[in-house]
Amino acid sequence: MIDELSVRNVGIVATARLCPSPGLTVLTGETGAGKTIVVGALRILAGGDGHTDLVGSAGEEAVVEVRLIDEEEHVLSRKLQRGGRGRSYIDGNLASARALGALLPEHVEIVGQHDQLSLTRPSQVLALIDGALDKAGAKVRGDVRQLQARQRELLSAIERTGGDSRALERELDLVRYQAAEIHRAGFQAGEDEELERRATRMHNSASLIELLSAAVTGLEAVNERWGAVTANLRSASRHDPDLEDLVTRWALTGESHVELGREVRNHLETIEVNPQERELVEGRLTLLGELKRKYGRDLEEVLAFGKEAARRAEEIESLLSASGNRDQELSETEARISKLSGPLAEKRRKAGQRLAAEALDHLRDLGFKDPSLFFELEDESVALLFASDSRLNPGPVERVASGGELSRLVLALRLAAGTDRSKSVVFDEIDSGIGGITALAMGRKLAALARERQVMCVTHLPQVAAFADVHYRLVRGDDGAVLDLVSGDERVAELSRMLAGLPESARGRDAAAELLALAAAENQL
Repeated sequence: MIDELSVRNVGIVATARLCPSPGLTVLTGETGAGKTIVVGALRILAGGDGHTDLVGSAGEEAVVEVRLIDEEEHVLSRKLQRGGRGRSYIDGNLASARALGALLPEHVEIVGQHDQLSLTRPSQVLALIDGALDKAGAKVRGDVRQLQARQRELLSAIERTGGDSRALERELDLVRYQAAEIHRAGFQAGEDEELERRATRMHNSASLIELLSAAVTGLEAVNERWGAVTANLRSASRHDPDLEDLVTRWALTGESHVELGREVRNHLETIEVNPQERELVEGRLTLLGELKRKYGRDLEEVLAFGKEAARRAEEIESLLSASGNRDQELSETEARISKLSGPLAEKRRKAGQRLAAEALDHLRDLGFKDPSLFFELEDESVALLFASDSRLNPGPVERVASGGELSRLVLALRLAAGTDRSKSVVFDEIDSGIGGITALAMGRKLAALARERQVMCVTHLPQVAAFADVHYRLVRGDDGAVLDLVSGDERVAELSRMLAGLPESARGRDAAAELLALAAAENQL
């Protein structure tokens, strides 16, 4: 349960620190004092939107913290920065707002005026009924949820395959053909450049033979003259030793000439006009051109296209192989859902009857003499029908219930459904639109609920506030709203203000004291 709640610089609330009672704690104050902001702080800790406009005027940061004590102790905090991102903490360690939102609802349930709208939403009403299912019904609902989750997975997988096996088979034929055509061509990376070189050489073979033959002849002539020059230099070196180095270098030059001539002659011998080779090279280039026209600008892109086509073919084969299994599993899953739909509908019908019957008891205590309330279920759709008197025709709550009636409906259904999943329940002004004896009955109901778990309530009704074990008052001043714990004469004055707007009135104070005495006596019963 909540051991302490601290709010600083959130909206108009400058500072607020609550230490709620294990029983019923109320928060009161003038209209506009910021009462709902305090409870709104819990919504921030529950993962609600942390808008920067929530930061008040007392600084650049708003801070909300709560200490929870159940089997374990946890401290949750969230800081909002003006013009910047906020930060969240769990037990002093950085955490995400989502992590806060997952942890706080395990300990605290917040019921606000917006819950009146939830009674008009079929999905929310259905969730209310599902929460009231007995153990066997919850088991059936859990099984159906698992099957529905699997159904969604299967439908998603089928959608990813295109949802049309014939279209996939047509695509498979195409990519298989494309991959096979490229594979049969047998091209290797870089082969296009080699083919271009070979084609250029064959096309210019006659010129190459003529030019290289002339080069060989010229090199042979050079070699003949080189021999005479060599003889003369060697003879001269016998008379002048300084020429020996020159003779050595000249000899090396001659050797390179000889080697060059040998390479030119060898290359010349490789050049021949071979019609078969020409046909082969031209055929490969023609084939490459056809592939490039279909699959890419160059050989590299063509080969990449072939690899992708082969990969896609394998993928489609796998999808088609699994498709038959998925179709069968989907059919079986839908059949199992259909088989469980009848039992689930019956379980929900009984839970709805039980929930409506218990809620009617609470509604009678809350001032309705003979109300009608029941759930109308059809498949996964449900509507809550209500009439304030059995002589009236029941209708959808959003059409027939007033604001005050909706407030009592919310409380009655919450009490009937139970709040066992949370040890603390926070009611945020769900008592709007009611007063008098009905307000007194609501105070009794909240006090009775507070005997089983911790209850906090933001209220404008003195009849509700009188039943509190701990009473806080929010007062708005020049520097923002500040929260005070009130007791004794201060509490009497606050109830007098709520009753008549006259905190100092003797008659108002007498009425407030009488109301407190009545609540105290009933709380002791």
